[in-house]
Amino acid sequence: MDGKPLPRAFVVFIPTGGRPAAAETDANGKYVLEFSAGRKGAIPGKNRIEINTARQSEGNADGSVTPGVKESVPAKYNRNSTLEFDVVEGKTNIADFKLESGGKVIQEAGTY
Repeated sequence: MDGKPLPRAFVVFIPTGGRPAAAETDANGKYVLEFSAGRKGAIPGKNRIEINTARQSEGNADGSVTPGVKESVPAKYNRNSTLEFDVVEGKTNIADFKLESGGKVIQEAGTY
């Protein structure tokens, strides 16, 4: 975002018909989509893309709590996303998205 990698963001490819594929970005903003357990990739064709960073707080096995994280990505890239990517079957598809901060950020209830 703003020319820098966006670590720990969720990237979701939502096809017009079928199951979404998702991944979490690494420290360098890189990701590999997972369609289902052990299956990488996404459904070929046009996919709507949503990118977000919000996380709910979680209880850990030791009784501690990992705090949630507020959304930092503007709604134009998630809830109101117009981002699209055409996945081509049989090809190594590389989908980079140039995100800019600014604009309305929508906080979902219970994510922080």
